[in-house]
Amino acid sequence: MTKKPPMTQKPEQSSFAAHTARSLLIPVKTSCSNQCIFCSRSQLSGKEETPYSSLISELKKYPAQNYDCVEIGSDEPLNYKKIRELVSHLKASGFHDIYIQTTGRKLSKGDFLSELIDLGVTQFRIPLYGTTADLHDQITQSKGSFDETILGLKNLFQQKIKFSIHTLLLKQNLHNLPDLKKFCRDTFKKRLEFNLLHPDSEKAIEYYRCAAKFSDIPLDVMNDMEPFLPCIHRNKRIPGVQKEYTDRVQPGSRFRLERHKLPSCKPCLYFNSCDGYYLQYFAFYGTAEFQPIIQ
Repeated sequence: MTKKPPMTQKPEQSSFAAHTARSLLIPVKTSCSNQCIFCSRSQLSGKEETPYSSLISELKKYPAQNYDCVEIGSDEPLNYKKIRELVSHLKASGFHDIYIQTTGRKLSKGDFLSELIDLGVTQFRIPLYGTTADLHDQITQSKGSFDETILGLKNLFQQKIKFSIHTLLLKQNLHNLPDLKKFCRDTFKKRLEFNLLHPDSEKAIEYYRCAAKFSDIPLDVMNDMEPFLPCIHRNKRIPGVQKEYTDRVQPGSRFRLERHKLPSCKPCLYFNSCDGYYLQYFAFYGTAEFQPIIQ
């Protein structure tokens, strides 16, 4: 692993008041079809799945009328043995918009996709890490994952159900992202969503191995991203940092690190609305990229 340069500033932890959540995330523990190089979660056997009875009991704390949508995510929800029952329960409980985060591989089976739609799923979120099997499969560490994901996306496109395609900005795929953006637009008529890799542990070995440096992100990709930090997106007019707040059903919830601000952030116009960033990034890449916006 590359030696981490020292931080040039000592960060402070961000602190924000509570906000009203409009979406509900259900993290479901189960086995995953991929073994991605950036993911620290171990592969789980079926007996270690989130107990369905505990999940249903916990869901009673989150009435549907409080949310615009519910999203089933975490590992690979479509491997969850009770996924059909869970979707049916959510529909019967009054959730009208039911999203599933999935690798998309199981959607290569058209009959299974049709069944999920009939049960009440209204939208899918699919990751795609490259335009070729070599690159995508290298990142997922699962041979054949690209072909199955593409077939799943084609089935979604043919079904005319809502779906989105997202990718992670990784050292391994930065060079391919402009082509991937074009591929998604030309093939599926979709705008590719770009997401940053977040550390999910203090050690964060996977983060150091894969996280891209902001200054290495291709300009046409950076310009197409939703602004995530005002000081990084200095070329965009940002009236304020817009946040979406999500409640998480606790069973299966995984640890998420806090963001921090630097002492130099205090005079920034966006100090009160910006979340700051992760200590792991500061430790690995330094703090020179984070300059306050004064006017």
